[in-house]
Amino acid sequence: MSTTIGPEEYRLMATLDHTLQDARQTMSRIHDIQSNYRSLLEAIEDDEDVDREQQLLEYYVKKALREVGIVCERLGLLQLLVAFQAECSALGDKYGDHEVDSDADEPYSKHLRLAYAYMRSIQGLLDPTHLGGLDVFRTVLENSGQIIANAGLDPRNEAEVRSEILKVLRYGFREVEREIKRPKEFKTYQMDLGVRQLKAVAEYKFIDSEAEAKSAMDGIYADMHGYGGSADWSYFFAVLYQTNPFLTQSKTDHEMQIVRADRSWAAIIVTGPGSRTKRARKVAAPAANP
Repeated sequence: MSTTIGPEEYRLMATLDHTLQDARQTMSRIHDIQSNYRSLLEAIEDDEDVDREQQLLEYYVKKALREVGIVCERLGLLQLLVAFQAECSALGDKYGDHEVDSDADEPYSKHLRLAYAYMRSIQGLLDPTHLGGLDVFRTVLENSGQIIANAGLDPRNEAEVRSEILKVLRYGFREVEREIKRPKEFKTYQMDLGVRQLKAVAEYKFIDSEAEAKSAMDGIYADMHGYGGSADWSYFFAVLYQTNPFLTQSKTDHEMQIVRADRSWAAIIVTGPGSRTKRARKVAAPAANP
């Protein structure tokens, strides 16, 4: 039998997912620093960077374990909570400990693996229509280029792209909102479209040049500050719609990690038809007289 999940529980699951991602990234940074040691002496000497990241890792691991317990309590999964607490106790309290998987050459933490395992167990008990809805929302965004191409459109700005995607989203979600205002002290920010039930929102950027690609990334970082702090929205998607391959998904994800972008945000790179200036149609040359 599925467990019902409400808006608050949905937010807690999203927070847990973000915490686990932060912990993994911190652990990876420690691994990268230590992998670059050139001698045994460097490895045994104190390293301020490693110490700082180690403290951060311990913070995230303890936070993740605490959040798993909170989610179990909120959903009434008391047997799961008891089992989780028992396994946590068995692992001890060295939350910053981690090892390297020799086969994958990747760091891992026993505490984090436990938290991930229980998060997956919780997700398996939830009503799939809730978690599945977010997947549908994201899939539509990821296919923006194909949707525009199939519609035979040649958009010149994000408004034209957004309008077509809105039509598609309305087939799956009855309450799609557009131009969602987010008032702040000195400015009112406006998000392009969202589904309040999913607590998910999307912002589109139209890119038709290398310069616009850089400007779009800068715009995302500004949006993160403007849209944050709302109890109504937990998932933010920046859809970078480009008319040529100016950006790649992997490089954009890497840049988001470097700047330590807000984990509630995800950038989606799509390529589709369109241009800022309307292309002139080619006119066939008249046939030569025999």
